[in-house]
Amino acid sequence: MSQGASPGTPTLVPGPDIIVGDLPDMVQVGSAGSQVGLGVATTSCNNGDQPVNFHALPETDHPFFPQNFYRMSGGADNLERFEQIGQAWIKHTFGADELDECNLGCDTSNCTQFQQLCPGCADPYLADENGWYDLLGSRAWVNPFTGAFQSTAADHTGHVHDGASHRIRVNVDDLNTTLNQGATYFAEAQYDTPQEYAWCQTHPGQCNMYNNASYRKFLVSGTTNFTFPRLIKP
Repeated sequence: MSQGASPGTPTLVPGPDIIVGDLPDMVQVGSAGSQVGLGVATTSCNNGDQPVNFHALPETDHPFFPQNFYRMSGGADNLERFEQIGQAWIKHTFGADELDECNLGCDTSNCTQFQQLCPGCADPYLADENGWYDLLGSRAWVNPFTGAFQSTAADHTGHVHDGASHRIRVNVDDLNTTLNQGATYFAEAQYDTPQEYAWCQTHPGQCNMYNNASYRKFLVSGTTNFTFPRLIKP
């Protein structure tokens, strides 16, 4: 996915290269009837030597990311079935912190901080923040390959929300530990940006648009309200 921490300053790849550096936490944000709405925390990192634009909507030059949730269960060893049990709408980013959480050597010397994720820098979003309605837009409004979307991609006009709307919506029975003994769960996020696609078209040998997804294994605790202990090793 990215370069590991090592002595000295890592060598960044040419171009913009946003990756998922970590999925450090997961929380239940709300509920509605027989379903719950979840959010997973994400830490994005720029593994490239060019800044990644983080211009907030209605501008259309920023990364966005879906959140997905899977369950491994069944059989004597609980490895028989791997199922997708939830997904969220697209989260649109709106500004970047400039941290060094991926140990890539955050360099802000030639970059517009907050409006861009500088080379080597990291930007975290909290799990509950990734469940905010006003920053979530339909997957149908984005092109996941080119990263293109419209300026109204997070418009919520004309519909109402419940506690699970647009978040990672999962059936309670798919998480209930009395019904899913021994199951393990995987959260996934994928950062996409129109900037990587555009760079790939003009720099064919520097395409960084195929390494944007990562996952983290979690356990589940609870029967109606849930917490998600993180497993360090996937």
